[in-house]
Amino acid sequence: MLSNLTVEDAGQYTCEVETDIENPLILTHQLDILVPPTIEELNAPGELQVMKGSSITLKCRAKGFPVPKIEWSRSTGSIPLELFSYDRSFLTITNLTRQDGGEYACTAENGVGFPDRHVIRINVKHSPEVIPVTQVVYTGIGEPVELSCTVYASPTGSMTWYHNSMVLDHDNNTFFRSKGSVHTLFISEVKLETLGNYTCLASNVYGRGETTIQLTGIPEPPKYCPELSGEWNNGIYLLAWTCSSATAVIKYRLQYRRFQGKHSVSQEPWFKIEISEESQDTSLYSMQYSLEHLSAWVTYEATIEAYNKFGWSYPSQPFNFTPNSGGVSKPAVISTQPKTQSMTSFGTQVSPFAVIIHAILLVILVLNR
Repeated sequence: MLSNLTVEDAGQYTCEVETDIENPLILTHQLDILVPPTIEELNAPGELQVMKGSSITLKCRAKGFPVPKIEWSRSTGSIPLELFSYDRSFLTITNLTRQDGGEYACTAENGVGFPDRHVIRINVKHSPEVIPVTQVVYTGIGEPVELSCTVYASPTGSMTWYHNSMVLDHDNNTFFRSKGSVHTLFISEVKLETLGNYTCLASNVYGRGETTIQLTGIPEPPKYCPELSGEWNNGIYLLAWTCSSATAVIKYRLQYRRFQGKHSVSQEPWFKIEISEESQDTSLYSMQYSLEHLSAWVTYEATIEAYNKFGWSYPSQPFNFTPNSGGVSKPAVISTQPKTQSMTSFGTQVSPFAVIIHAILLVILVLNR
């Protein structure tokens, strides 16, 4: 009986029995000592300080029986397989970036006892990288507003806000706040002279970074509403959209053409229509417009812009629509629209009365079927 076994007790044990015959009886036993995993080789303790663009090798070796299996993980995302050595005892990262920083965990496991785990933290030193929370901020005169940027820097450094190249300081209308990596500029009341470009500039011992945020009074890009758009009858297609603006929208610019494909070399010219907007007592505008003389089963692409006293908005996201050849494809009823009508050679605005009559006719048609 063997007791208090240690690793050194592992090996072969042979039992030999003498008998009357010429050859004795021999029995051999192999004794394996099961040993839980223990990580024995690591990088220097504590956080590893490395420069952006450099390389680093993380080490993790373990002993135990059976031979432990090494696995790596990190707190943010997976680790590409090509970074490991053949037995995963080494993890090499080249051309380090800010995103490579963080915690890396090495785990050794062999099915005996509990796995052993060690964490290595990498801090990648670099100049500031500045990202706007919102690139364009839409507002109106008299409104409060906040502008924010996120700063990634190691080590942290100083932060400065600029308005049209002029350094900003605290005053009765402007104040600053920093929470973690997010830096915010608060403006209590927007004035005409408040509009413009704001620069968020951060610097540390390794350099500086900056980004620009536009504070503007123009409308936001209109948003096409496909669920409220559709064909009324042959050759007439109703387009619907919404637009947010703190200042009254005066008109829209709709442009459309046959869609030739995203990668087509030749494109047809745009048809452009300006559509007046009657003032609505709201900051969210709703609009619909019917296009006439369209070809059936032809896909069109279009964009919409909105205009107020501060200028034209950025264009909407391009969108596609395809008129069909037979009757109504989907009804469209929108809650708010101008009371006046304006006519062009390409289309008409649709009156609320026409929308109601059309909806009634649709119900009657469905019931008769």
